[in-house]
Amino acid sequence: MTILTSRRSFLSIAATSVGAPLVARAQSSPVTLRMGHVTAAGSVFDQGAKRFAELLEQKTGGAIKVTVFAGGQLGQEREVMEGMPLGIVDLHIFGTSTLTSIAPEIGDSDLPFLYASKAHADKCLEGSVGDQWLRLLEPRGIKGLGWGAGGFRSCLNSKKPIAKKEDFAGMKFRVAGGPVFIGMFKALGASAIQMNWGEVYTAVQQGVIDGLECPPNVALSSKLNEVAKFATLDEHTYSALVFGMADPAFKKLNTVQQKAAVDAGREAGRFMRDLAAKLDADASTELRAKGVRVDIIDKAPLIAAMDPVYKDLAKNAKVVAEVRATRV
Repeated sequence: MTILTSRRSFLSIAATSVGAPLVARAQSSPVTLRMGHVTAAGSVFDQGAKRFAELLEQKTGGAIKVTVFAGGQLGQEREVMEGMPLGIVDLHIFGTSTLTSIAPEIGDSDLPFLYASKAHADKCLEGSVGDQWLRLLEPRGIKGLGWGAGGFRSCLNSKKPIAKKEDFAGMKFRVAGGPVFIGMFKALGASAIQMNWGEVYTAVQQGVIDGLECPPNVALSSKLNEVAKFATLDEHTYSALVFGMADPAFKKLNTVQQKAAVDAGREAGRFMRDLAAKLDADASTELRAKGVRVDIIDKAPLIAAMDPVYKDLAKNAKVVAEVRATRV
């Protein structure tokens, strides 16, 4: 479905917004937008997307409705990202690692152990650093509306317990993508393999990869505990996510609706980050209940091994220093 049902509906929406308050009056024929993400229905991604849909409808008085498509129904992240300038998909939740191919500096958010806590990540992503990263997407046809998150990423595998740095040696992990993740696992003596999220379950099941890295709540919602029985809570990266809107779709909204979209993105992002933290707090117990061995690893040796990653792969040392200097 196109972002505007007709020229007449567009003119109707525009006319009612002139001189109107922030919350626009409902239209007889609301604009309907399509929003996608790659994880399962009911996941933290799905709940974040649906919260965005609720907020945008509320803030526009029903003039805009969003239909959410889970599980990569609208495409995997990379293909959706590439189609965004053409308006093929209206809205999508993107991992920062995918976005590095069009905005390399946004990959600095993926640097290992960059954020000391969720509160630290919240402050940076909602501040000048987060705004700067989102602006990098605009020349590539994506309007960044806000920052969500899946939680802190940890490791899950089907082969053996990983309780110390040396246990990573020789393992093959699916990573989210981007040079930072590849460099990170290389520094640990492991191999990093990029693949679409929709292929991961089968790849672990068939032994194509030994394991993967993702937030524990995402592993549970995707039922990866069925094929990978060893979890290591190393929390190596905060899984920051972008609520992205196709530039053609955003520009067809009037200024009141554009502000509503940005506000909805920010609020849904906060909701999503808080939800991910809550779900991950209970993840260890749930994973154990499902027969997964969970190891808490000493992070100090892992952090010490990351110096080459920062030296070789950080794109903007000034911004990285600003993140590290931010106090909560």
